[in-house]
Amino acid sequence: KQLVYAGYSMLLSITWTLLRVSSGKGLSLVLAISLIAAAFIGGGWYAKWSLASQANKRRLSIEEQLPAVLDLLAFAVSAGEPVLLALRRISKSCTGPLITELGKVVNSVNSGDGLVTALNQMSNQIESQPLTRATHSLELALERGTPLVQVLRAQAADARAHQVRMLMILAGHKETSMMLPVVFLILPMIVAVALYP
Repeated sequence: KQLVYAGYSMLLSITWTLLRVSSGKGLSLVLAISLIAAAFIGGGWYAKWSLASQANKRRLSIEEQLPAVLDLLAFAVSAGEPVLLALRRISKSCTGPLITELGKVVNSVNSGDGLVTALNQMSNQIESQPLTRATHSLELALERGTPLVQVLRAQAADARAHQVRMLMILAGHKETSMMLPVVFLILPMIVAVALYP
């Protein structure tokens, strides 16, 4: 994808350079080559940035959906279903990016992989801390025979606490940008009304 974006942007810059030269406006050779090279590098960088942004948005939406999915899984397990059947039921009845990944886990288990292996592969691909902690705790609970319902509910609470922490960090980063309208828009209007009522 990076090569495709870089190729398209380079092709556009070559077309623009040829059109400029054919219209009679001069363009130095060094400037034309540097423009084409910059377009190639810029196109590749944009593709990389776009893919990283999409992956980050997908990871954040998975982390938002994680507490609800863990609660559903805990509810199904407390009703007496095995973990794999509960995962299959959730993957068939819900939608979202995490549900898609859980569907892949169910398909992987159906094709012969172990449940723990499939869950670890999913958490390694997504690279999310709350999801990794939840899968690790589920793996330990399955190995040691601890009650799954308590583990799943504790992980759901932990995922919700992680969301709250992330919101507080985001609010701390946005505090300065929230002050800009107050300082540059509202405060001058108040001063203007006070001076010229």
